[in-house]
Amino acid sequence: MADLKPTPKMAATGLAFPPALVLVWILGQFGVDMPAEVAGGVVAIIMWLAGYLKSDRGRHAANGN
Repeated sequence: MADLKPTPKMAATGLAFPPALVLVWILGQFGVDMPAEVAGGVVAIIMWLAGYLKSDRGRHAANGN
């Protein structure tokens, strides 16, 4: 059976969602009005960046560690 536990990179990506969403909301409170598509793009970029910056030390997909 496959290990269903998320890798550290995926955990970082998932955990980046709430702060990114709050950031978009805070910007709206300060008058930064953006379309929903742009707000979604900002959130996606922050999530991607979190996953990109997080290392997967000790976890290699090729050997299942």
